[in-house]
Amino acid sequence: MKKLLLLVIITLFISCGGEQKKSDLPDQSPMIGFWERVGTIQIVKGVNVDTIFWDDLELENKERQIKAYTGNHFAWLSNAGINQPENKDFPWKTGAGAYGTYTFNSKSKNADNMVETITNAIGNAVTWTPWDDLRKNGSVSINFAATVTEKNYTQLGVRSEENDSIFVMSEETLGNTTEYAEYYEKIPEGEKTKIDGVWNHIANVRYVNGVPIDTTAVAEGLDDHKIFHKGNVIVNWDPTLAEKGNQVWGGAGLAGTYEYNNDKQELMEKFTLGTGNWMPKGNIWPDTYYDIDWIDDDTFIQVFRTRAVPSEDGSGLVWEEVGEESTGHLSVRVK
Repeated sequence: MKKLLLLVIITLFISCGGEQKKSDLPDQSPMIGFWERVGTIQIVKGVNVDTIFWDDLELENKERQIKAYTGNHFAWLSNAGINQPENKDFPWKTGAGAYGTYTFNSKSKNADNMVETITNAIGNAVTWTPWDDLRKNGSVSINFAATVTEKNYTQLGVRSEENDSIFVMSEETLGNTTEYAEYYEKIPEGEKTKIDGVWNHIANVRYVNGVPIDTTAVAEGLDDHKIFHKGNVIVNWDPTLAEKGNQVWGGAGLAGTYEYNNDKQELMEKFTLGTGNWMPKGNIWPDTYYDIDWIDDDTFIQVFRTRAVPSEDGSGLVWEEVGEESTGHLSVRVK
């Protein structure tokens, strides 16, 4: 009866979920997986001369940046600005991120063998000048010179010969200036699970005593994407219609690990990187458990067992049990 009710109240949202494009990249693409930035490579006249590792820098807080590639989609999240004074005009204390599609040709000898097409920008990234075109045109593309092995990945933004910017592209890097490439290491992976893939949160389902009661669409303009891949997860939450002055302007992002128990249909997420607005009290994220209601292999509802609320002292988020009424996120697979 429960499954029948779920199918009845969700059919409309699935049919309106939008066209899902299939990936043109093979599952064995060397880019697929999660990567954590560990440093910066200094390049002088096309030659790598030095590698600066982030762990060697004497900073008050550790800088972090994670990128995820799976299928033909990608996402990245950083705590950019964590060691800078807080910007009181911006709702995020720290952080930036993006989501979109990408192409990568590991056999190409061109200096722009990777192209990332960003469709969603979050955090202080929305204040960067190039993102004006993102909101106006729906996307912005950045070219990279990328190299990848089983353990490491580097990317160098392809610069314009006119204004030395990676946002106005030419086919080759300048080569006669000092440049800096981002240096990443592969994050360890687990086994593939049923929930692996790219997902789009399109509606919320209200539950009372474990029974689904009604379903409502997400807020207009909200793009909420999540990537699961072999034990790692990243979230890009972008309210595209929000403007400066709105508390949700800039959205939010999360990255961390997860475990999925197929027998119990239970998901556990453990986030280790988040935005200023989504940071827990004491910067310690709890292991957060959810029930998963599968509609079919390409549709599921992530049902909350707990909910995050502001702490009484205003220092962050704390978690409490949901009680008789809970909420589930209805997500469809992005193919």
